[in-house]
Amino acid sequence: MYHPHNQELHDQCQILCNKSLELLKPSLPEYQNKANLEKMFFIIEKEKLFSKVPEYENAIKLMKEDEIISKHLETLVGNYYSKSRIEAQSFLRNLLEASLEKFLENNILDDDLFDKLYDDLESFFYNDTIPMSHKIIIGNFKSDTPIQIDENLQIRPMTSSERSFFSDNKMMGMISRFHDLTHVIEHIVYEEKLIGEAESKVKVDIRKEYDVVEKVLSTLRLFKKGKIFSSVFMTQTTSNIHSMGTSWSERGPRYPSSSSTYTLNTEEISDFIKF
Repeated sequence: MYHPHNQELHDQCQILCNKSLELLKPSLPEYQNKANLEKMFFIIEKEKLFSKVPEYENAIKLMKEDEIISKHLETLVGNYYSKSRIEAQSFLRNLLEASLEKFLENNILDDDLFDKLYDDLESFFYNDTIPMSHKIIIGNFKSDTPIQIDENLQIRPMTSSERSFFSDNKMMGMISRFHDLTHVIEHIVYEEKLIGEAESKVKVDIRKEYDVVEKVLSTLRLFKKGKIFSSVFMTQTTSNIHSMGTSWSERGPRYPSSSSTYTLNTEEISDFIKF
């Protein structure tokens, strides 16, 4: 059975999300067709509706009274790489947006689904580290299943959120040529969390994190014939805190998408990991 750190806050947030879903149901078709960036603005615009629910102010009060959570509010929070300002209202908006997504995906927001969403966000406050995802986005690659190379190192299909990142930026006239990217080589690193004016005691070179995923890409190419193209490095937190942001950079030339697809079959995965 799930036991949150702050049971009262959990309960108020769950009531808030359920009541807000009822208020927003007439607008869900409109919401569903929006890109990720538009969805965030949609939630901000609709805040005047769900902020009138009593549990909204109750939850904010509980967050400010919580000894751990309150340290993070109305100050800069992040890691050696970047910091962002976090407010109680943004926590609730993030939770409501995640709840909307789960509701649309499952046609229900039951206790288990909500507990997972709440735990994802609560863990950001109650841990001393922030999980950061360093990854290369690749294309012309096919595998029947995600490939877990190590506990925090994997090759997997792109998520809908990652796809939306590119479509959102395309909408703003930015990245328009990455529609054929399909998979991610990802390394999760748990970075020291910094609050306020605190500075990291450990010097981190982000290029070394990219070296890890580069070596996986090189190993794929050495393991068997086939051309994989890769275009983008990305770094973002796996926590559902929008204000942490996403950084990305182009990686250089790509192979043309007309090349034959590099396929790693299920029966080859064990040999690849040993290799």
